[in-house]
Amino acid sequence: MATTKIITQAEAFKLINWLESHNKQLFADVAVTMASLCLRVGDTVNLKFTQFKEGNTLEVLESKTCKKKEIIVPAKVWEIVERRRQAFPKDEYVFTSHSNRASGKAPVSREQVNREIKQAAENVGIKGTVGCHSFRKFSATQVWEKSNGNLALAMKALNHSDPKVTMNYLKIDVKSVGAALANIWE
Repeated sequence: MATTKIITQAEAFKLINWLESHNKQLFADVAVTMASLCLRVGDTVNLKFTQFKEGNTLEVLESKTCKKKEIIVPAKVWEIVERRRQAFPKDEYVFTSHSNRASGKAPVSREQVNREIKQAAENVGIKGTVGCHSFRKFSATQVWEKSNGNLALAMKALNHSDPKVTMNYLKIDVKSVGAALANIWE
């Protein structure tokens, strides 16, 4: 199985803009939320309006690891949550599927989000294996780069306990360390 590509900020914007311009706002909102909160797609689509409370924090029990994650919710995510709450006041889930089969009672599926992101990537010409996890990797990479390589901060954003796993996410390997060391006197 191919490794999911870490997308750049420019590619993330392209994907989101394509989704929005093709009447796929739900999927654009999921992608922005995944990246902004550094969550997996399954945890993102299962977010409920009741989880978003005053105080700007969100507590998530990660489905894959069963670990709690506390997140300060950025303004961009609050805007998405409030816009969706206004548009769909009877929904329980922030990202409810309104297809005929789901009848507004279940969140959009992880598989559907992944299909839409893959389709967007193909349409905007992004090469490589792009999917939902690309947004989580993008988020972690942004945290790492904007914190001047603070691995502990990237680990916290991802809720990882093993630095090796985070280094794998960020593609930090012997080659990248060697390249960095080669430039320390320049």
